Amino acid sequence: MQNVIKFVVVLFITIGSLSAQNKVYNSKSNFTLSTSLVGMSMDYREYDDANLILDSEKSGYSDLNGFELGLDYVFRKTPSSHMRINANLMMLQGSTQYVGSILGSGNPYGSFLSVTENKLVDYEVSFKHNLMITNALELGYGIGIGHRVWDRGLSATQLEIYTWNSIRTELFANYNVTSRLKLGVAYEYQFGMNTEMSLSSPSLNFTLGGADISQISIPVRFAYTNRIDFFAAMTFEKQEIKKSNTVGGFLEPKSTAKNKFIRVGVDFKF
Repeated sequence: MQNVIKFVVVLFITIGSLSAQNKVYNSKSNFTLSTSLVGMSMDYREYDDANLILDSEKSGYSDLNGFELGLDYVFRKTPSSHMRINANLMMLQGSTQYVGSILGSGNPYGSFLSVTENKLVDYEVSFKHNLMITNALELGYGIGIGHRVWDRGLSATQLEIYTWNSIRTELFANYNVTSRLKLGVAYEYQFGMNTEMSLSSPSLNFTLGGADISQISIPVRFAYTNRIDFFAAMTFEKQEIKKSNTVGGFLEPKSTAKNKFIRVGVDFKF
């Protein structure tokens, strides 16, 4: 992951240097490449049927981090609206602090402490429609499909892999504070499908009852040139996973996660 982050930083500098040399606006530029560094704060908890906590995972922004890449294509541009197709990839890796108990021990929550190694991959393709309400206010909606994979390494022998597809719907608004500064807010709901979790030891595969996510994002964007925007965004995410079926006497309990993401990045228009 460190090598990947170094690559993204070098990409920032290289593309930024090339783009900064050309500040002439090209009205035919319909593509935007978005690159950002991402930090994630995780607060994950599993519960039994009586809503008593079984185990939890927590991290700070510096513990679980990585990068995000996006490619945006604008078409059917008019003074009052435009449409966009967007592809996005996020990859995070790092550790969380585990509080729980050893599987099958019967011991209570908090009897076992450890460090969990995590990998999170999320990618999506979406369609968005932007509408200019006034010269300063822009509203829009979007729909897309996505896929999430969470590798949760509880120990060297116990690996849990959560995977699901999702349909994603979004409502958003952007406000031009000045000709260069833009503030935004967006709400997205992800409805999970084909929700599964595989366990390495013992080797079992579970069908989860569901995996749904709600997100609120607050981006701030500054137009450095006609070709380059700098941006930062804060995302608040609530994830709910429903209890799985029982396999071999085991099941995956229901869980909730209240996660936060910080993104800092650059948009390159071409």
